[in-house]
Amino acid sequence: MRLRNFGYFFKSGISSVMTNWLMSLASVSIVVASLFILGVFIILGVNLNEISGQIEEQCQINVFVPHNATDAQFKAVGERLAEIEHVKSVKYYSKEERYNDYKTTQYKDNAKAIEAFENDNPLRDSCVLSLDDPANAASVIAAAGKVEGVEEVKNSLELINKVLSVTGVIRTATIWLVVILLIIAIFIISNTIKLGLFARRKEINIMKYVGATNWFIRWPFIIEGMLLGLIGSLFSATLVIMAYEAIHPGMVEFFGSIRVVSVSGVYDYVVWWFIGIGVLIGMLGSYTSIRKYLKV
Repeated sequence: MRLRNFGYFFKSGISSVMTNWLMSLASVSIVVASLFILGVFIILGVNLNEISGQIEEQCQINVFVPHNATDAQFKAVGERLAEIEHVKSVKYYSKEERYNDYKTTQYKDNAKAIEAFENDNPLRDSCVLSLDDPANAASVIAAAGKVEGVEEVKNSLELINKVLSVTGVIRTATIWLVVILLIIAIFIISNTIKLGLFARRKEINIMKYVGATNWFIRWPFIIEGMLLGLIGSLFSATLVIMAYEAIHPGMVEFFGSIRVVSVSGVYDYVVWWFIGIGVLIGMLGSYTSIRKYLKV
């Protein structure tokens, strides 16, 4: 495309949007509706992934030292555990802390019964291992069991595998759902643009007969589609952000300690992705729709 022609193509695209305002309104409405539905599922998917990630972070491994281990031995075991590959962090959990935890949480309604063990604490010191990726749990468990000074490794490998399986399904389903909705949006918008082109088929035929090249004819329609996609994406992004702002406080209250994606965290993601998707949809819709009318 020659640079001097770009001004003409851009003006023609804007003029076409304004002249055929009724079809333009229909196209923009379809873009808004399609991207709004897509946006709802994108935000749902982003939050599900965030929650899944937090669940994965809770997949920890407990490593116990003998009851008679000294503080120095306990610390030495923790340092050796920290050197294991895929161990992100080690938290020291003394038997006194474990005792107080049992007393104030699990057995708070029967605190007097557990107070009998205050001077003869039967619990053991332990290290809680956090992993860089729960998928590496099996190798870390095996390595931790070989560390000198470790008496027992308690793990929830079966639970971890179930969590990984569920979160994997959630992520895969979210991606496929977004892809399917995107394809549907392109199909609907493409057919909407076709209706506008059908009304202007004579104009396209005349341009062909007077010697205009296919790309000379295409560009105003492609720019028109991109403008319609841009306008629709901005409207839909605004609606999605407003809707998320309205429901976000309720989501925070409902999930409690589980984090949900903040409004600001969604803002850039939705706006820029919507602009890109909207412009791309408009461009592809126009390009695919006009091919039929260029065959003269």
